[in-house]
Amino acid sequence: MVYVHEFDTLQETAQKILEEAKSQGVDSAQIVVSSTENIATRFGESHITQNTQSNSLQFALRSVIGEQIGSYYGTVPTDDNLSKMVSNALELVNFSPPDPEFPGFITEQPEYPDLDREIIEYTPSDIADAIKIGIDAALSTGSKIDAVAGSINYNATRDLLANSYGVEATSENSTISGILNIAAVEGESESRSSDSIAGRKIEDLAFETVAPQIADRATRGLNQGELEVGKYESILGHSAMMELMFHLGLATSSEMLINHQSPFKDKLGEKLFDERLTITDATGDVSHYASQKFDYDGVPSPTLTFIENGILKEFAYNRRNAQKLGVETNGRAAGMFAIFRSPTITPGNKSEEELIASIDDGVYVSNLWYSNFVNMPDASITGLTRDGLFKIEGGEIVGSVKNMRFTDTLYSMFEEAEPANNQLMKLHGTYGNMLGLAGKLPSIRIGNFNFSSKGKH
Repeated sequence: MVYVHEFDTLQETAQKILEEAKSQGVDSAQIVVSSTENIATRFGESHITQNTQSNSLQFALRSVIGEQIGSYYGTVPTDDNLSKMVSNALELVNFSPPDPEFPGFITEQPEYPDLDREIIEYTPSDIADAIKIGIDAALSTGSKIDAVAGSINYNATRDLLANSYGVEATSENSTISGILNIAAVEGESESRSSDSIAGRKIEDLAFETVAPQIADRATRGLNQGELEVGKYESILGHSAMMELMFHLGLATSSEMLINHQSPFKDKLGEKLFDERLTITDATGDVSHYASQKFDYDGVPSPTLTFIENGILKEFAYNRRNAQKLGVETNGRAAGMFAIFRSPTITPGNKSEEELIASIDDGVYVSNLWYSNFVNMPDASITGLTRDGLFKIEGGEIVGSVKNMRFTDTLYSMFEEAEPANNQLMKLHGTYGNMLGLAGKLPSIRIGNFNFSSKGKH
């Protein structure tokens, strides 16, 4: 049975901490109390190596004294150490420099979207049984599969946000996510392929279909050939697209407008990409890993389309950035940052197989990593391929090639972009945990993808 505290307990805890903060001299404060159960399962060499279950009750307190504001994170205190812990939190406020641009906390109770995300309960045995299905499905694809490894994390959480002005918001949710890594061997040739898997329930992970797909990529990745530097018509797989969605999220963040880094500054309402590309921040999609009722500021987070038929329609704002830019916030605060956390690309009409068949000379890119903006104002990005780069000839995948470095711009990549109809849930590998960033994305055929140099492996 999943054990997370009821909202009445979270509310009582929040009020105790807020009252103690007020008694110690804060002008205003906001707190988020979170009760979480976690099941962490690891597996390697095709068997489970760790399966643990834990619970936590934590809080995040933001306090304001004059023009100073500070944040403190900790385990919920007992009555005996409540005063000391709040005192420690306020010491951080006193050490913080004045922040005259802080907009303050919201003072009126909002009406939050109706988002029915009940906690779906699982046990460590449930997770282990699902992983076994994935391991068996991968191993059944052929004798070249050497090992299956990875990790799965299940989290069930109840959150309560409250502030000094009587504003209160509650949210509950459960998510399940992880990494599946499959290695193949043939003679002296070795290959591997991995992918993130994510959803709200075990069925979303689709182990019985995803594991064979990853195993197939690992097997196809044996005995790699060479790819020449240049531009290629390409299929970008789900995970490759998730990597680029993070960079698109940065480019559409109001934070980058303020520091004059966004390539889309002064381009609101302009057509930037192929008209077949529509991207919605689907915060209200109950099946979405990163759906949410409210943001870090306590502001409602309605679903928004920020790229519509290739046209830039919206930037992501938190309260601080919105105030500085003279606009209204749209509830996109993620910590102290502002970003679209739940990108969902509208699927197209063709299957991935049909898109591959439409390419005479190109490549299939399974994943990208270690990518960064070269120069954000011109939307140029560089990075490496990973875990599966394949040559396409005459509408068929004909073999694997060694990894390559790419250097290209978002404009060039999505000038010609045709989504497939195979939408899947993916996490962003590097910053998924930090920002809770996840996408529901199809693979996409793009007209030109620029490979700037060869890799060694």
